Amino acid sequence: MLISGKTIANHIIDSITTRVHNLYTDKGVQPHLVVIQVGTNPGSSSYIAQKRKSAEKIGAALSHYHLPENVTQKELLETMDYLQHKTEEPVHGMLVQLPLPSHIDRDAVIAAIDPEKDVDGFTANSPYHVPVGDAVMYILATIWQIETQESRDEALYPLDERISTWLTGKKILVIGQGFTAGAPITRTLISLGFHPETMDEHTMHPEELIKNADVIVSCVGKKKIITSSMIKKDAILIGVGMNKDEEGDLFADYDVLDIEKVAKYFTPVPGGVGPVNIACLMQNLVTSAEKAAK
Repeated sequence: MLISGKTIANHIIDSITTRVHNLYTDKGVQPHLVVIQVGTNPGSSSYIAQKRKSAEKIGAALSHYHLPENVTQKELLETMDYLQHKTEEPVHGMLVQLPLPSHIDRDAVIAAIDPEKDVDGFTANSPYHVPVGDAVMYILATIWQIETQESRDEALYPLDERISTWLTGKKILVIGQGFTAGAPITRTLISLGFHPETMDEHTMHPEELIKNADVIVSCVGKKKIITSSMIKKDAILIGVGMNKDEEGDLFADYDVLDIEKVAKYFTPVPGGVGPVNIACLMQNLVTSAEKAAK
């Protein structure tokens, strides 16, 4: 069964749109997200356009600062400091779109984000979950609702005891441990009390791990990382990894027409984790704005 991320995202967006309306009506505050882009990576431009669309949908403001590819790290850090602390217009969320050019120290840039404005959840002291981790949990909560025929109008994240019990009995595998997807998803699962197995290019006997997994979260971005012959019957597949071929067409770590013969639930790419990820980012932004308005 295909699990539409767009449907889940719309549910989240509807909920936070009401919160934005109340925040503006009661406090005169509009959530404001600042996005800094370095260079002209087309993937980054596409992601930022999607974030702008979601921000406009909920009634938030998004300011996009586009710096040249050859900007120095010092200039980038100075720009970040100014935008976070010295502008007259309040800033409730700050993110630097990844990836960054090779001459920029990614970790130093992330560390320079004010934790209270780190709606991407990457800094050590950020009070926010990484949105992609939350997105995976929302998808799993939706599958639980379908499995148990529970009401789908109820907000089920953070996990309640019923979903936790259902998921605890399953073997969870996260394939890929990249900075922006696999690693934070793994951290999210661990923080919630689960014990996911992980896999990367150095893992021994990967076929065995994949075959035994009940839930597979694939974050690689290469074709045919997973095929129907690799997975167990009725597995749950959540596709995070995505890339483009030479013709510019998007592809995932698995082919939906192939794995749907074996998997019980699966997400499409695009239209799966991506929309939920952005909705969770907007949710963090609204929470930040609400905290600042108190």
